Amino acid sequence: MRAITLIESFLQSRAAKNCRPKTISWYGMILYPFARDFPELPARPEMIEAYLAPRGPEPETKHAYY
Repeated sequence: MRAITLIESFLQSRAAKNCRPKTISWYGMILYPFARDFPELPARPEMIEAYLAPRGPEPETKHAYY
């Protein structure tokens, strides 16, 4: 499945739930680089974990990204 398709769907769902435009923009800023690096969703969680690893050791940081 294409990552960009899921991201666009997610952002539309946030707009439908009346999230603030700034919040939706922030989600996009975080998620679009993931879609660039993984146009197709990875089949294994290890690939996503490796992508998240350099983004900070704190679980809260990783949670903020995804």
